[in-house]
Amino acid sequence: MKRILLITVRSDEGGGPKHVGQILEHLQGDFEFYTASPYDPPYYEIYSQKSVGHFFLPHRKASLMKAFDLLFWCRDNRIDFVHTHGRGAAFYGFFLGLLGVKTTHTFHGVHKRFGFINKIIQFLERFVYIFCSNLIFVSESEKQQAEECGFVSFQKSAVIPNGVDVDRIESEYSSISTEEARAQFHLPKGVRIIGTLSRLDPHKQNDQLILAMKDLPGDYHLAIAGDGEQKIELEKIIEKYGLKGKISLLGNIDSPITFLKAIDIYASFSKGEGHPYSVLEAMACNKPILLSNVSGHSDMLCEEHLFNTESELIEKLSMSVDNTSLPKVYKVSETTRKIKELYSD
Repeated sequence: MKRILLITVRSDEGGGPKHVGQILEHLQGDFEFYTASPYDPPYYEIYSQKSVGHFFLPHRKASLMKAFDLLFWCRDNRIDFVHTHGRGAAFYGFFLGLLGVKTTHTFHGVHKRFGFINKIIQFLERFVYIFCSNLIFVSESEKQQAEECGFVSFQKSAVIPNGVDVDRIESEYSSISTEEARAQFHLPKGVRIIGTLSRLDPHKQNDQLILAMKDLPGDYHLAIAGDGEQKIELEKIIEKYGLKGKISLLGNIDSPITFLKAIDIYASFSKGEGHPYSVLEAMACNKPILLSNVSGHSDMLCEEHLFNTESELIEKLSMSVDNTSLPKVYKVSETTRKIKELYSD
């Protein structure tokens, strides 16, 4: 049985860590899996339970010493194939590929860099992917961004969109009422709730969602589920504009599907995405969705669900937004089928 090492420098909440967990869950009987990641919850526990062996890596940090240790660990465990996930993991994949280990890489988000120093970093990044036998993108727009950044050269490349478990989502969604879900998150009754599942960092632009609430009537409420470095800044914005009664910062939550049951419309103002699971889950729940017109989002929905400015978002919120549905290509069975084919080559 082929021995495959999955590498990620994150095991906290996020699309990349979740994707690795799905591979382990759905392809466990087809390959012998090993993992390398930090010890962060919630995904470290899943990785350690579902893999034959686990190698510790520091959270979002490249270490040359760890790279050497990982190389010897791969040789001791006779690893046949390495699959890296996200930019930080690509450093370890480059190092292993440099020494002859067959690797492939999934990006989980490609963003253009601006400014002199960032341009140099982007130039150097190109060399990280040279020794990958395959490059995997989770959306067409992500692949286009990578081509514009010069990351795609002679390697084989493919687009394999993220997918979700529709049966599990439908079962969980139908097991609770909207009233019960709102009560669980202490959300108000009798209002239209806009919701988003997001890390609280500048790239996600949750501050723009908050500022939009200034110009919406009192029967709208914004609920943001997630945590991160920008939390204090967002709290200050809410305080400054007197929006405490119109916005709930929920922190990290245990049940995204229960949260989706509690809201009326899903929204994201992100600057750019790979192929966000939160949007896929909202689609699986047939929610109305409004997204910023950026990479990753533009692949998923038609123009009526996309906006470019805060005023456009406000205008579309005041109109009737159609419910969405999840195409077959975004189901986890389809995603893991394509990854299995890749591993089997």
